[in-house]
Amino acid sequence: MPNPTETNSPANTYSVLGTLSLLTPWDVVGCGKIRIGGETDGGYVLLDRLRPEQPVLSYGVGPDSSFDLDLAKRGHRVFMFDHTVHGPRGGVPQGCAFFREGVAATPDPANRLDTVAAHLHRLGLEGRRDVILKMDIEGGEWAIMAEMPDEAFDCFEQIVLEFHWLEALECESFTARARAALLRLNARFTLCHVHANAWGELKMVAGVILPNVIEVTYVRSELVSRTPSRTVYPTEHDRSNKPSTKDIVLSMYPFLPMAVPPSAFVPLARRLDAEHAATLAAQAPTPEG
Repeated sequence: MPNPTETNSPANTYSVLGTLSLLTPWDVVGCGKIRIGGETDGGYVLLDRLRPEQPVLSYGVGPDSSFDLDLAKRGHRVFMFDHTVHGPRGGVPQGCAFFREGVAATPDPANRLDTVAAHLHRLGLEGRRDVILKMDIEGGEWAIMAEMPDEAFDCFEQIVLEFHWLEALECESFTARARAALLRLNARFTLCHVHANAWGELKMVAGVILPNVIEVTYVRSELVSRTPSRTVYPTEHDRSNKPSTKDIVLSMYPFLPMAVPPSAFVPLARRLDAEHAATLAAQAPTPEG
């Protein structure tokens, strides 16, 4: 079985599978999901347990701030950070505050970068347990998740991330950083949603097919009950990030459940099952009167 703690060669298939095993999704009992943001890139899926009093840290504004706008419309205070732009396209939405500053694992004032812990302190969010974190920063997320202090992790209820460049699992240093990040997350949070970003496409690494860029949603484990996943991704809440391109089906380890009923493949399977049942019923002999 793949072992995420093994130190075998990163180009080895079992090493890649071991790292991927740390991205095994779970189903959360009794809690639905909700899409926040636009219909293509910029929209993300969260558990439907949002409350207006929850503040939001949003890293990576880029050209699309629909996620932040949607949450602000729901009554959340949204703190937007991005050192690569002068502000959100169309201006800062009402209910949001924009900081022309990025995030990193360690402070770097010369490049307008500071840590998540520093931002929590500056915004008066230390000690909270209900903050929502969104991070899409083109690869910097791995080091941040690997090195974030426990006290900062404890501030968050849900975390939505975009993990980039999984094809680099052939690189020893990247593999070590990715495993450290995923182990830190899994120690406190449950991975409850996964979605492949179509811009990243599918890659083959050491003979293993995997999505190069993946969007993930975590919830703090102590708040929910979980069960092995029976969810086929993408779901009804997901959309292709790339216009005019079909969404990527996560039909590979560790995202696809090993056993699911045909009815899970909706809507076609349910219709075909119903038609088949109707055909069998029509062909069944009638009892003699």
